[in-house]
Amino acid sequence: MEQQMNERFDRELDRLWNDRHDAAMETQHAELKELMTHPKEMLDSVSYVKIMYLMGKCYEKQGNSNASRYCAMRIFMVLDCLKHKYRKRPRFLKFQEVEPDEEIIAFLKERLAFLAQTYRFIQTRLWMLLGVICVVEWLIVWQLGVSLWINTLFSVLLFLFGYFLLYRRLKDRFHDRQTKALLPYIEEELKEFDRPILYG
Repeated sequence: MEQQMNERFDRELDRLWNDRHDAAMETQHAELKELMTHPKEMLDSVSYVKIMYLMGKCYEKQGNSNASRYCAMRIFMVLDCLKHKYRKRPRFLKFQEVEPDEEIIAFLKERLAFLAQTYRFIQTRLWMLLGVICVVEWLIVWQLGVSLWINTLFSVLLFLFGYFLLYRRLKDRFHDRQTKALLPYIEEELKEFDRPILYG
C-alpha cells in the first residue's frame, strides 16, 4: 500500500513537472496542493526541489513575491546542504544529488538577489567587530610584555578563527529567521507539507 502511494506520488509529480509550461496556473496550483496533502513516506530532495519550484512559480504568477521567495529559500537550503556536507540536514528528507536546470537557477537568482547583499553586510560588520576585538587583545597582551611577533601572530589567528567560526553561523541564523518570517505568506498545505523538514 505504501509503495503504491509512493509510486502514485512520483507519477503525479512527474506529470506536473513535464506539464509545467503548458498547464493552466490555477489547475496546476490546485493539483500541487492536493499532491502535498498525500506526500510519500520519505520525501527525497529531488522531489522536494521540484515541488518548491512549481509552487514558487505559481506564487510568482499570483503576485505573491514573499511566498515565492520562501520556496526559493527552501530550494537554496537543499542545494547548500548538498554543497556543504558538514551542514546540518533535515532528518525527514532523503538527500539525493540535485542538478538544478537553467529555470531553477534563474528563479533562485531572481528571488534571492538580496541574500548576496545581506551576506556582504554581515561579513563587513563581522570584520569590524573582530578587528576591534583583536586590536584590544593586541594592546592588552603587549602591555604584558609578550613578544611583538607572537602577539601579532596570535591576533591574526584569533581573527581568522573568529571569522570562520562566526560567519557561517550568522549566515545560517539569518537564513533560518528569514525563512520563518515568510511563513505567514504561504498556504496551509505548503506549511504542513514542509513542517517536518523545516523543523526537523
